Amino acid sequence: MIAINIALFLPEQVVSLAKELNSLVRETYHNDPPATKSIITFEDDHIKQGHHPHVTLFQCFIERNNLNSFIDTVNPFFEEEERINKIFKDFHLERSNVISNNMGDNNYVLSLSVKVPHLEELRKFQTDLKKEIDKFIIKEEENNKEVLKEALKEAFFKDSNDEYIEDGTLSYVLNFHKSKTNQRFHPHITVGVGQKSAIDHMILEEKLFAQQQQEGNVNRKKKKKKSTSFTFSIDKIGICQIGNHGTCRDIIKLYGGEHLPE
Repeated sequence: MIAINIALFLPEQVVSLAKELNSLVRETYHNDPPATKSIITFEDDHIKQGHHPHVTLFQCFIERNNLNSFIDTVNPFFEEEERINKIFKDFHLERSNVISNNMGDNNYVLSLSVKVPHLEELRKFQTDLKKEIDKFIIKEEENNKEVLKEALKEAFFKDSNDEYIEDGTLSYVLNFHKSKTNQRFHPHITVGVGQKSAIDHMILEEKLFAQQQQEGNVNRKKKKKKSTSFTFSIDKIGICQIGNHGTCRDIIKLYGGEHLPE
């Protein structure tokens, strides 16, 4: 089995913001370590098989021996030039639109919510994709739950054989096909993981910073922060193997170029 993420990759200015927020989360992590046994890092030395900042379009488990057929089924969706050029452009995010989600094991992830002007079209695209790849998706209700749980932990990308995969990560991927699709699909960029108190503190700090900027009352003595608002298009999409915390690790197939927005 293999854990799969169909991911929308981000332009450099958005990656830069994700790296900045990720660095702040990791500073908090070292001061107030969460229960997790690993962290999300966007450091440059992890680029080859790293934690690539992204917006998830779809996640699932499939059998490894079905991977080539899975890719063949996905390919036509990213060859629909007219549809792609309409849906994957004019995404917008505000730095202050930070949110948190409980991933279990005392871990909360910090994410940036992304506004998509063609959200219903994007949801329809995801629904159509899901319909075609459904035959490959490994579903909990069709398997022995305990046996499946142990098998699926081997489906993730790991930096070492003994790396721990959080139960929350496993559950998120396993249930994505029914819990994060249709009207429950909300595009976002995950930038870090930590304890609830630390993540909540960061959210308050970011919202306060945004308010101070609006009022022209930013404390210049504090660490400078980069741009707070972006409108951007997606120029690359990847099929990736997922690591802990839903990170995009090994890029298996990359789409980009003439069929995606410039």
